Amino acid sequence: MKIENGSYIPQKALKGTGSSEVETGPDVRDLFDTQRVSLNYSKQIGKVDFTASGALVKADNEFVFLDSTNRKRIRENASLVGGNVATGAHITHSSGFLDVNGSALYHERNVPGRLGSETPDANQNDFQGRGNFRYRTEDFFTENLTFDINTHFDYYQIDYFDPKWSVNSTHTTYAVGTDVSQEMLYFNFLTLVYGGSLNYEKMDSTDLGVRERVYTGGFIENVIYLSPTFTLQPVIRYDYYSDFGSSLNYKLGTVYNLSPELSLKGNVSRSFRAPTFNDLYWPRDAFAEGNPDLVPEIGYSADIGLSSVRQKIDYDLFAYLRYVENVIIWQPGEDSIWRPSNFGKGLYPGFEARARVSFLDYYTFSLDYSFLYSFVFSEGYTLLDNKRLPDIPVHSLNMGLNYSRNKASVHIGVQYQGLRYLKIENRAYMPSYFLVNGSYTRSLTNSISFLVSIDNVFGEAYENVNQYPMPGITVRTGIEMIL
Repeated sequence: MKIENGSYIPQKALKGTGSSEVETGPDVRDLFDTQRVSLNYSKQIGKVDFTASGALVKADNEFVFLDSTNRKRIRENASLVGGNVATGAHITHSSGFLDVNGSALYHERNVPGRLGSETPDANQNDFQGRGNFRYRTEDFFTENLTFDINTHFDYYQIDYFDPKWSVNSTHTTYAVGTDVSQEMLYFNFLTLVYGGSLNYEKMDSTDLGVRERVYTGGFIENVIYLSPTFTLQPVIRYDYYSDFGSSLNYKLGTVYNLSPELSLKGNVSRSFRAPTFNDLYWPRDAFAEGNPDLVPEIGYSADIGLSSVRQKIDYDLFAYLRYVENVIIWQPGEDSIWRPSNFGKGLYPGFEARARVSFLDYYTFSLDYSFLYSFVFSEGYTLLDNKRLPDIPVHSLNMGLNYSRNKASVHIGVQYQGLRYLKIENRAYMPSYFLVNGSYTRSLTNSISFLVSIDNVFGEAYENVNQYPMPGITVRTGIEMIL
């Protein structure tokens, strides 16, 4: 069991807008803004592993942020209360396993809206249910055949009410699908994998009526061992969507082992992405609207890189190039309503680096860095115009240093994200931001631990979504108990 409390620093700030605007605070209740209780249970009985978990959360989310005039203001109408549960069973047998899992979530939340277009009375209820059944055997009538089947079901309902804009909507989506695959192991020089999937998706909306989609596909994949150090992995896949027709896609992967710990890898591929139901049919409200005229994205990509796995260090270094036609991007129109469109073509050259290093017995350092220098090819723009795609930063960085010894553990994390343009003309943008987070955990006994963490240590003012401010310094304290 874990019990947590989330706190913000009490301070004076503006509340309300227009003639109702007043300065309030500091409010000691900010020290008790968020409470969360979670429970995890597991037990093994013979060959069956049972797991169960659940959580309850209550959050006012009344943090202070800097508005466009650099004044401190309280985020209003952003509270949340709800919980979630999950349970599962993992059953092993002589040649495989069976997994059965289920989960449910219910949240009642207030919806504050974007800055400048606040929704002080809007609220939303979310209910989500999921189920999963998976069976795998390594001996399907013969030891040279495997069999893997995975069936899932998803249910999601949103009830949204906003008297300011006269919106009262219910949107329910259902999804059910089955994936089946098999490996053929008759040959020493290759492994043959093949399979297929069948999925059904439905949306029932008070605004848009009923929308349905069936999509299916099949694939064949070979792992060809040309030598002890060189492997080819060709894949071909066929997909069919009832609303977008068929597509044939492929991938060719290669692995060359330079040593037992170091590998050179490369891939070339063609991909297909159909618009989601939200892309197509999101009902118009004060902020967003779907676009039923969208067509699928088609992409071509290539990458090459090094992977190393050693006892105290492992890393991946990859360079890639991706070209996409009919890129789907959400952008605000002249009426400030966000809509998706197939704005044109995009080129994505980039580089990714990941590393994990353990040193001096007690320390672990991690790094994830991404460089993505996208180019817009639409509305007359060319490579020479040097325009970035919206909402895609050039630089993204996550670093962490962890110290763990005896009964104590300390973690320091750093996150950087470069500026992101709002539109393809690259004028307005969300600024870059730099966050530092820290946490400390101490075992008080064999069954009780104390934890404290500070997110956004230096109180950076930033946004992940334009005009939706994020909290400043956030302190979380808690106790974890093994019952």
